[in-house]
Amino acid sequence: MAFDPPLRILLAHRRCAISGVESWLVDLWRAFRALGHACELFFFGGGPMAAQLPPGCVAHFGGLADGLLLVGRRAFDVVHADTIDWDVGIAALRGPAGPPRLVLTAQTAPVPAWTSANCDALVGCSEWLAAAQQALTDLPVQAVLNGVDTGAFTPCLEPGEGPPIVAWVGRGSDLRHKRIDRFAALAPALAAAGLRLRLADPDGPTRVPQAAAEALRHTAEFWGPVPRAAMPRFFREVAASGGCVVSTSSREGLPFALLEAQACGCPVIAPATRGVNECVDPAHGGVLYAPGAPPAELGRLVLDTLRDGAGMGWRRRACVQYVRRRFSLDRMARDYVRVYRGAASREVLRPLGAGNGLARNEFGFGARNVE
Repeated sequence: MAFDPPLRILLAHRRCAISGVESWLVDLWRAFRALGHACELFFFGGGPMAAQLPPGCVAHFGGLADGLLLVGRRAFDVVHADTIDWDVGIAALRGPAGPPRLVLTAQTAPVPAWTSANCDALVGCSEWLAAAQQALTDLPVQAVLNGVDTGAFTPCLEPGEGPPIVAWVGRGSDLRHKRIDRFAALAPALAAAGLRLRLADPDGPTRVPQAAAEALRHTAEFWGPVPRAAMPRFFREVAASGGCVVSTSSREGLPFALLEAQACGCPVIAPATRGVNECVDPAHGGVLYAPGAPPAELGRLVLDTLRDGAGMGWRRRACVQYVRRRFSLDRMARDYVRVYRGAASREVLRPLGAGNGLARNEFGFGARNVE
């Protein structure tokens, strides 16, 4: 059997904020190291996640010129980034006639810029994103489902004290997709029923509409950032209380927070929207509701779900097994290694000529130099 040598991998992104993409990169870094590959990070911008990078993680920060120097110096086999990183010039880090190969994952949205002319492999983090990206490119787009560290995100072993906790996790300032206003509309009724509310939100209450902020300030016992390393405990406390996570997202790529919650035995109540419906499954402990459900209806669903003690016990067990079986970090990392090796074995692809059936685009590089 042929020996596959270890790879040298550079994971890159436009920023170093606290969000799902940065968490994905850090988890991949850990998983690749465990598999024996060399891996480093590069960010085109700084941010609060920089202070939470794990010990031993080699991370670089700078502009496009710094990225080019790094790639030239370190002899990476693969550069891997998000499809949305087009506008920081990530395509320039691709080797002109060989390594590093450039691999892109659609984590948040499909991007029409990517073809065989400027990258070597395209991936969707969910089935819907893979299909959406496929409609925009001549490259075959594979689906590599997001995975989470089920060694760190583990279920609680003992019941907690106090009333059940209903948690909401996300960036409240992303009003278009996370829709914290919908959760705020539920909050008074949930609090009046004796439930505790907690929000893990890196932005806190300062960047949401005033009406939502007021409703949540008066009802939530916690609303603010939670360090990455503390998220397993956050979810375990919700699960131990007999509570749940409620999502109000209009759509997702394949949301890490909902996978992590379920890995900790914390059932999720979520809208049946794209991305969400690929990781919250009623057959495996999840609860899906119609995206347009009015607040009163959703509030009754939450209360009825939490009051069903036997049902909640089954949900806690089922969602743990579901994530372990289908969404493990090790599976995701091994799938990406196969993508990388496939990209490395391809002949160098040349730009396609006119008349290839693809909609051409007028994108240009917009590199940013940051400290």
